[in-house]
Amino acid sequence: MKIASARRLKGACSVPGDKSISHRAALIAAMANGVSTLENFSTSQDCASTLSCLSELGVKIDRQENTIRVYGGELRQPTAHLNCGNSGSTMRMIAGLLASQNFETTLVGDTSLSARPMNRIVEPLALMGAHLRTNNGLPPLHIHGSEQLSAIDYQMPVASAQVKTSVSLAGLRARGRTIVTEPQSRTRDHTERMLKWFGVPLETVDVSGRATTAIDGPVSFNAAEVRIPGDFSSAAYLIAAAAILPTS
Repeated sequence: MKIASARRLKGACSVPGDKSISHRAALIAAMANGVSTLENFSTSQDCASTLSCLSELGVKIDRQENTIRVYGGELRQPTAHLNCGNSGSTMRMIAGLLASQNFETTLVGDTSLSARPMNRIVEPLALMGAHLRTNNGLPPLHIHGSEQLSAIDYQMPVASAQVKTSVSLAGLRARGRTIVTEPQSRTRDHTERMLKWFGVPLETVDVSGRATTAIDGPVSFNAAEVRIPGDFSSAAYLIAAAAILPTS
């Protein structure tokens, strides 16, 4: 193989949608009233796992290339285990959605996912009233949800955007004000931004470097149109190449 060096890079291109934001957009759209349109949805296998799980829960999803339409509404008990593949994001975040459903669900994954810890979401969701079981803290994750979840004031022991998202999604259907406070290390705020975009009244306060998110539930909200921004890590290669080649 011979690779000739380029003198410069010039042009325009688009990159796939951000995975983290795509996960959250699909999960929140599934809980909304109406049909949401999500453009530039990620083409990753992890996000495909999230869509597959939602489909098994009775959510109608139409896809045309990288645009999907999510028909939100009531979920139904799946007829089989929900396979999250290799996506820890899918398993941990969808658990918050399932915690408020009055049926039982089992989340499974591949060999790699089956070795990842799940207690970090089991603790807060159990405090809210859901019943969860694991294999010594590892998947499979069995969830017996409840339509009578109670809000909690949860101080996260370790910074985790997935845990914050899981508790926040459960808080949308819980009675009272659900508060999640992060430790000194602040995590990404994709979930808070996406919930606000869907019209969810949500309060965020940053005091002494500790971010607090508060949701008054139960809350009903409507579908939205979302343009998923491009994945920065995918763009980074092109940015670096252009940066090192003069006149790019």
